[in-house]
Amino acid sequence: MNFKIDKFHRLQGYVKNKSFGPYSLPVKYQNQILKNYCEENNKIYSLPQAEPVFSINFIQLKSLILDLDSEQGVVMISIFMLPASRNIRKIIYKMILKKRTQIHFVFENIVISNKESFLEVENSFKYLEFTKNSQKIFNFIR
Repeated sequence: MNFKIDKFHRLQGYVKNKSFGPYSLPVKYQNQILKNYCEENNKIYSLPQAEPVFSINFIQLKSLILDLDSEQGVVMISIFMLPASRNIRKIIYKMILKKRTQIHFVFENIVISNKESFLEVENSFKYLEFTKNSQKIFNFIR
């Protein structure tokens, strides 16, 4: 039997010490979820790097991507761990494309590695923004 070996068989964890989107999980539990994801997907899990609580520029995420080798990807809990700013997300996407790597998002079951998958994530952010704004409109109409 011939098995296809995934180039990205090692995933570097990325966690946050503060809330992200609708979620707030202690780093200990984020780490356990990421570890389980890697085990279920036959990946080698590398202990996570955490973004400092006071960081607004995602310095740790950017340096994590820059330091990846050719057989590593990134794994994080949710797309909501990405920057809220679309411009900063674009920088992250460009870094992923340039590095030819990928990011796995456990909760959404999405792996981004190309422009099409970035659009899928961006559509999720647009939908979230729409739902926030639509609630304001409905409240105004009442």
